Amino acid sequence: SAPAGIFVIDDTTFPKQGSHSVGVQRQDCGALGKEANCQCAVSVHYVAPGGHYPLDMRLYLPGSWLGDPSRLDRAKVPDDERRPLTKGEIALELLDRVRAEGLPGGLVVADSGYGASGPFRDGLAERGLHDIVGVTDELVVFTEEPRWIAPTAATGGRPQKRHRLAEDCPRPVSLKELAARTPRRKGTWRE
Repeated sequence: SAPAGIFVIDDTTFPKQGSHSVGVQRQDCGALGKEANCQCAVSVHYVAPGGHYPLDMRLYLPGSWLGDPSRLDRAKVPDDERRPLTKGEIALELLDRVRAEGLPGGLVVADSGYGASGPFRDGLAERGLHDIVGVTDELVVFTEEPRWIAPTAATGGRPQKRHRLAEDCPRPVSLKELAARTPRRKGTWRE
């Protein structure tokens, strides 16, 4: 059966000539297919069996803007919009807002710009959402289930705060390394 609906997260870019539009800077501009002077907004679209439509969008403010209060003042950026947010954090806030309106759906689709972010993927999982996201070949994975050792009380020095990977566990590898050592045969992956 068809899913109730799918939330699609994407960047929407707006090419600009000047430097006064809020958030404008030289960055990857999907609208032009190259790096250029533009604004970038995080957008959420909804896709369901009955059709698709945009739901919400928020302008991304890069560090060059957030670090310049007088520039923000000249552009009349409201104080509550001056928070340093990653695109993934913006996407999660947008999802929370549109899901609060009651649209059904539990799947999020996004490209590797979002999928490569562990905090973004964790945020989706915390919200009970499933995802199909792109990743880069630099993503690190385990080829076997890892075993973790809990932090122990300190016996001198700084106390441990994080779980550690057991010494006898295989170490994680990047997807690039994994692909390089996995032989291919007739267009299919072989174990």
